Amino acid sequence: MGAIGVSISRRARAFGMTVVYHNRHQRNDDQLYRTTYMELDELLATSDVVCIMAPLTDETYHMCDAEFFKKMKKTALFVNVGRGAIVDTDALIDALKNGEIDYAALDVTDPEPLPADHPLLEIDNCLIVPHIGSYTDRTRYDMSMLTANNLIAGVNKKPLTTCVNEQINYKKPEMDVESALAELKKAGVDVTDFD
Repeated sequence: MGAIGVSISRRARAFGMTVVYHNRHQRNDDQLYRTTYMELDELLATSDVVCIMAPLTDETYHMCDAEFFKKMKKTALFVNVGRGAIVDTDALIDALKNGEIDYAALDVTDPEPLPADHPLLEIDNCLIVPHIGSYTDRTRYDMSMLTANNLIAGVNKKPLTTCVNEQINYKKPEMDVESALAELKKAGVDVTDFD
């Protein structure tokens, strides 16, 4: 459970919920955040709400499959605010239609956006919102500032704060000492102290 999970757990506890989680590793601050680590199978079998907020990796792709939903309580609410492809959408549809879980709330889907005729949109016990989980004033302000700072850096050919592809990010020019001294001489700088 990362920073987003901790933030959600604080809000959940405010509503009187007991917060349990599963992660690759147990946190060492469970007492501080009043959270409890559980193995995934136990968590699915005992939880009233299962909230997914994991990144999409090879390990998490379709992690929420037919077997996953069968392990959940039939009265459980499934929430996905992570990435759409973490969920096998066909398995989720089957689980909702067959009563294996009670309800789903999705901030993300696979595919995204869903086509207008997608079967997930026809299910009554599923709420779908258009990937707006980050829509808070503070988050939007921070995103706007990050975008503006990246635009300014890009226009000035400086490294971007958050560049997805570091291979194409602007680099600080690398120069050996001799080349640097030659450039300084060319610019008319007295470099006799450096020789």
